[in-house]
Amino acid sequence: MTQVWIYVNGHITDIVKTHDLLDEGGEQESPPTLRLPSGLSLQKVQRLAQYEQYFQSLLQETSPEHPDHESIARAKVRAKQAVKRGQEESDLERIQDLFPNDCLRLYDKDVVTMKMKGLMRKRSSTAARLQRALSAKSLRPESPPPPPRPVAPVDKRTFIMEAPVQFTTGVQSQERHLFLFNDLLLIAKARTGGNFKLKDKVRVSELWLSRSSLDDVTELNKSADISFVLGWPTTNVVATFTTQAARDLWWNTLQDVLSKEKEREPRSTNIQVTYYDLSTAIEYCKTFSVGPEETARDCIKVALEHLEMRGLEPSQFQLWVKTAREEAPYPLVGHERPFAIKLSCLRDGLSSEEGFDLDHCNNVHDPLARCHFILRNTVKSCDNEVKKNCKKSTSRMRIGHVFRRSLSKDNSGCLFGLPLAKICEGDNLPRPVMSMLQQLLAKGPFTQGIFRKSANARLVRELRDKLDSGESVVWEHVPVLVTAALLKDFLRSLPDPLLTSQLYPQWKEAVDTQNTHYKLLKLKGILSQLPKCNHSLLCHFLCILHHISRRSLHNLMSAANLGVCVGPSLLWADGGAGAVGEDLRIVPALAECLVTHCQVLCGTHIPHLLGDPR
Repeated sequence: MTQVWIYVNGHITDIVKTHDLLDEGGEQESPPTLRLPSGLSLQKVQRLAQYEQYFQSLLQETSPEHPDHESIARAKVRAKQAVKRGQEESDLERIQDLFPNDCLRLYDKDVVTMKMKGLMRKRSSTAARLQRALSAKSLRPESPPPPPRPVAPVDKRTFIMEAPVQFTTGVQSQERHLFLFNDLLLIAKARTGGNFKLKDKVRVSELWLSRSSLDDVTELNKSADISFVLGWPTTNVVATFTTQAARDLWWNTLQDVLSKEKEREPRSTNIQVTYYDLSTAIEYCKTFSVGPEETARDCIKVALEHLEMRGLEPSQFQLWVKTAREEAPYPLVGHERPFAIKLSCLRDGLSSEEGFDLDHCNNVHDPLARCHFILRNTVKSCDNEVKKNCKKSTSRMRIGHVFRRSLSKDNSGCLFGLPLAKICEGDNLPRPVMSMLQQLLAKGPFTQGIFRKSANARLVRELRDKLDSGESVVWEHVPVLVTAALLKDFLRSLPDPLLTSQLYPQWKEAVDTQNTHYKLLKLKGILSQLPKCNHSLLCHFLCILHHISRRSLHNLMSAANLGVCVGPSLLWADGGAGAVGEDLRIVPALAECLVTHCQVLCGTHIPHLLGDPR
């Protein structure tokens, strides 16, 4: 017998055995030097693909009755399998090399259960390759080959495709890059030098797709020809591709791999739904089974049947989910899959390395699930319905709207859209505003990207409606990013900006002053002209921004970054596109200056107006 050692990326991956091949003189050739049927001379086989070509040529010139024909055919099949296996491993290594600072663990069975803080790559790509070359995957010539071990198809991870994409949530868009495998989706951010930074890992089995929920996920108008909604527990984004062909390719491919992964999932799981009846002040709790294909809308219908509320319209209700990883319940649009959310919580609580048995643990009473759903009535007043219809009829949002006013300006509530002097209680700021300021002081300085990262748009709208109707809010249960978005929305909803548009020319003149001493004198004089309520709210807001900028090494929000993110909520000019361009230059610089010199401009007491953080 002859042993042919097959090399991939510099290490042995397989051994192909065949009968001894004899030259014309009857002497055996030393492996892996082989005689090619096309020529008389002997030459080394240099590449893996050449083995398959060699065996194919040999088969064509060997009679089926020849005793070596069967062994050569088997050798050709094994060589072809080795080529395919080598290509798959090469893809995984190539993609890992694109993430020099992240350890993707693409060879692990369940990479998503690994904590993100443990994904930082500890070794260079060369060291990683060396370890793989010396691992059990490689066959060493001095040791006998191990017995063949069948590998189940579910354990093999294969790369499918990659593409750039734009993710949009609310009014914020981010450029991302997708890497799709048969069981895994990597979401990355492109960096210089052709490298990427890992942003998220998602199991394909936990994805959901929708073409009809674009308006529920983003406030911007996105073309359905090149976009669709992509989600996973518990996130929804509008994925926008460069062309319609790219959108169709990704939609079809994701549907295909998702359907295959669903076949490996349990047939059903139990979810727990609670409903609080406001009229009777009684909370009901129901448990029922759901399957992989059922959406949140389907679960609402089932929940109403179990609650004996069959006569009510399911569209009047909304399903929320509370998981261990979320600070507050997350509202579901309707296309999400509660089945995937529940199983995601189970997988996060259990490790596959510790004997994870999904079928055994697939029970709502399992303490590791920590996942329950909340059914709420969404019937709103006629005024709110009119507002909603008006909003849908508006044209594409222009950039000026982002810098000037709240996203939902027209309001008949008791907080948003009203003059500041009207809602202030004497010399005191409104209680909801003070509550937002206090929570931001407690958590804002310790939150990365505060005032920059986008919050859940639907949750912001729900809380805004509560505040406008005079309902109380337990702010400890509200994510701080949502509170930051609410405060900016409140400032943008003011009929006149906090720094007043009447003083805009003076603010502009002060910012353009080159001498710092004279600039501060001018700014201090302008601040004294602000109405009392405006000055009070500005001072309290600067107190928060001061503490956030002091901890910029932790939260990545320096005074300059804060100026860009919150400045447009403090001041805007009346006018057209030219005025907006002026805002882009003046307002961030003004806000940065106010934050940096707040104690000089407003007094040394500013950092202590709301107490100290934590």
